[in-house]
Amino acid sequence: MGAFNAASQLLGCVGCERELLPQQRHSARLVSMMVAPAAQRRGIGQQLLAACIHHAAQVPGLEQLTLTVTAANQHVVRLYERAGFRAWGLLPAPSWCGAWVTTSCTWCGFFHHHR
Repeated sequence: MGAFNAASQLLGCVGCERELLPQQRHSARLVSMMVAPAAQRRGIGQQLLAACIHHAAQVPGLEQLTLTVTAANQHVVRLYERAGFRAWGLLPAPSWCGAWVTTSCTWCGFFHHHR
């Protein structure tokens, strides 16, 4: 799903991928959340996230969304917290970029019909 300006330029996007294994079909992953640098801090990420959650909540049998975010990115961490996601794990050094590594935090959000 994407957000575009009046000139049809992409401002941001987000994806949602449902798990494939039968025992995991109640879960989907929020992936590739991005807002262009020039469009940041205008609520576009919040709108994309809300739309993704809304659409995912309509999928029969889907009960939770998970996502992974760089733990040091506090602005994005707060965005997910405001949307109701809660951290449930840290993965040290999931990414290595030359001389530095990052720490990722995995988050989970449940829909209102969660058992």
